Amino acid sequence: MTNRKVVAVLLFSSIALAACAGSKEPAAEAPAATPALEAEVTANSLNVRESASATAAIVGSVKRGDRVFAPNGEADGWVYIETDGGLTGYVSAQYVRILEGQPAAQPAAATPAAEPAAKQSEAAKAKAAEGTRPPAGTKLARVTDGMSEPEVIAILGEPTSRQDYMTGKAWIPYYYGSDVSRLDYRYKGVGIVVFGRNRYSGKTRVIRVDYDPNEDGYP
Repeated sequence: MTNRKVVAVLLFSSIALAACAGSKEPAAEAPAATPALEAEVTANSLNVRESASATAAIVGSVKRGDRVFAPNGEADGWVYIETDGGLTGYVSAQYVRILEGQPAAQPAAATPAAEPAAKQSEAAKAKAAEGTRPPAGTKLARVTDGMSEPEVIAILGEPTSRQDYMTGKAWIPYYYGSDVSRLDYRYKGVGIVVFGRNRYSGKTRVIRVDYDPNEDGYP
């Protein structure tokens, strides 16, 4: 083989190797996963809305101290939340505190070893529910489920404020059952009496009583 041919072969091999080396691209780094977050409610009672707007329909409410799942954090003054009870929606960011860097509590897989923990969880829920019940012997303790507005007023008097809002059932086609909307009677320094409204009859009946001596009387 002549010198010219040897030089040509070597030159071609060098070009081919350089092309192969240049075709390899560094592997893209996977984006860091956004950690799930928890948020704590700081308002006495906070409305949960269907969308991130102050005029959106109210689908429920949460109370001071409630821990909720906030997978997206804060965005434009609103926080999308999910509760253990299945309630989802948006709340005003100024009334919740994002617990930075702490993963939101996820339900553990049911295993025989987790049974004692489940019993402890049920006991904790029962204790929390006990904390919202009015003390025995108080006027609020005389208010029971099923009472009408006049019956409640006869016991507690006129509320500091009233608040009407729709529930998710209001958007179910051809649904004529109860709890399509709610009415909150707020009593300053006492708590909240929640009424559910029946779409067919229009009647409101007590469905929940929350004792809260720190209640300011306004939504």
